[in-house]
Amino acid sequence: MFTWYSDAALTNAVFTGAEFTTPVLTATTTYYVTVRASNKCENTAATAKVVTITVNPLPETPVVASAGTSICSGESTVLKVDNAEAGILYQWYSASVGGTLLFTGEQFTTPALTTNTDYYVLAVSASGCGNATGRTKVTVTVSPKPLTPIVVSAVVDACIGTPAVLSVSSPQANGVTYKWFTTPTAGTAVGTGTSFTTPAITTTTTYYVEASTASCVSTGRTAVKVNASPIPTAPTAISGAEGPLCSGTTATLAVTNPDAALTYSWYTVATGGTSIAQGVTFITPALTATTTYYVESSNATGCSSTTRTSVVVTVLGKLEAPVVTVKENKATEITFQWNPIPGATAYEVSLDNGLTWVAPTGGATGTTYLVAGLKPDQSVTIRVRAKGQLDCQLSDATSLTAKSDNPLGNTIFVPNTFTPNNDGKNDILYVYGNTIAKMKLRVYNQWGQFIYESLNIQNGWDGTYKGDIQPNGVYVYFLEAEFNDGTKTTKKGTITLLR
Repeated sequence: MFTWYSDAALTNAVFTGAEFTTPVLTATTTYYVTVRASNKCENTAATAKVVTITVNPLPETPVVASAGTSICSGESTVLKVDNAEAGILYQWYSASVGGTLLFTGEQFTTPALTTNTDYYVLAVSASGCGNATGRTKVTVTVSPKPLTPIVVSAVVDACIGTPAVLSVSSPQANGVTYKWFTTPTAGTAVGTGTSFTTPAITTTTTYYVEASTASCVSTGRTAVKVNASPIPTAPTAISGAEGPLCSGTTATLAVTNPDAALTYSWYTVATGGTSIAQGVTFITPALTATTTYYVESSNATGCSSTTRTSVVVTVLGKLEAPVVTVKENKATEITFQWNPIPGATAYEVSLDNGLTWVAPTGGATGTTYLVAGLKPDQSVTIRVRAKGQLDCQLSDATSLTAKSDNPLGNTIFVPNTFTPNNDGKNDILYVYGNTIAKMKLRVYNQWGQFIYESLNIQNGWDGTYKGDIQPNGVYVYFLEAEFNDGTKTTKKGTITLLR
C-alpha cells in the first residue's frame, strides 16, 4: 500500500493509493510516498520516495491594443499584444477553440479584409502552459469604403482668367463627403463638397476628387482636366453705320474682317445683358432714334472677349412741322409763308393734297409760296413740309386753307345788253359774281318761251336757240344763285339783244 505525504516528516498523509492526483498547484511542490507490504512495516522517512512537482507560472492573458481593430474594406491591419511578456509565445487563431494556427508573435498582420472578422490569441509559456483564461477574442471591424467618385465631366474648358466649376455626378449618401486635390495621391485638400470652384485658370490644370466617410477614403481619386482656353479679342471695326439714317429705317451692321473660328454676338449694352442676335452681320430693327450697339467675340469653348466693340447708328430726328400762315391776300393771289425749321435744308409745297410737290416760290430753301391767277374769294389749300439732310428726312406736312380777297362781296352783275355778232366783243351773255358757288340762269323770249339755261358761271348765252340765231329784241331772264358762304339770292330782269 502506497501512502502520499506532503511533508518530509511523514506526518501529513494526503492520499493512499498507487496514483495520486494533486490538487491544483500554483507553486513547485514536493510530495513523499511510502510503501508497506502485508505483514511488513512501512518504510521510514529516510527511505520515503521524494517526488517534486515543478509548477511553471502561467502567462498573463493577452491584451490586444485597440489601434488597428477598425479598418476600411480591402485593407489589412496589425493586431498587437499590448502586455507582451518576454519568453512568452503568442499564437493567433481563427477560432476560439481548435482551428488553424495563423501566426505566432506579438504582432499579427491580417490579410486584406472585406467583412468584420474575429481573431483569437493565446499566450503560451516555454513549458507549453497557456494563459489561464484561454484564447482572447479580437474583432476587426471592417467599414465599407465609399466608391471612387464619378464626375459630371472629366474634361472642362475654362476661359483664361476665370474659374471653373467641377462637379461630382450622383453623389453618394450616408455621410460621404468629397475633397478636391491638385495631386493624384496625398497632398492637402484645396476644396470640399460635391462642387468645387477653382481659382482663376491661367494654364491647363488637373484636379482630383476623392470620396470619404468619417473613417474611410475611396480607393482612388478621379481626375478632372481643366483646359485653359484663350480669350478672343473683340472685333476691330464694324461697318454699316457710316452715314445717318432716316427715322423708321434699318441698318445692316457687319464685323470687318471676321474670323471664321469665332462667333459674334450683338447686344444693346456694353456689359451683361442678353444677346439680341448672332452672326457676322446684324440687321437692326426700324430705328427712330440714334442707337448704340455692341458686339463681342466668342470661341468654340464659350470664351468671350473681355470687351465689346461699339457702333453708333445715327438716326436723323423727325423735323418740326412748319407753321403756315397767310403773308398777303389779294383778289387774284395769295402769298403763304412759314417759319424756318431747325435742321431743314429745303421745303416742299403741294396744292393737290400731297400728290405732287414743288419748291417754294423763292427756291428750295425759301419760306414763302405765291398762288396766283385766282378769282376773288377763291379757296386755296396749301401743304408745306420741311426736308432734312436726306430725302427721307421729312417733317409732317402742315395744311392751311385760305381764300383770295373779295372786295365786292356777294354781288351779282348781269348785263342788260349784249351783241352776239362775232366781233369778239360782248358776244356772250355771262353772269358775273366773285362768290357764286351755284347758279341757274333761265332766258325767255318776249312770248314767254324758254330758250336757254345755264348752271355754271363759266357758261353764257350766245343768242341762239337750237342753233338758230334769235332776232334782236328784249328778252327776260330769271337767276337763282347760292354764294360761297351759303347764302342765296334771286334776280330777275331784261336783256336787249343787238346785232
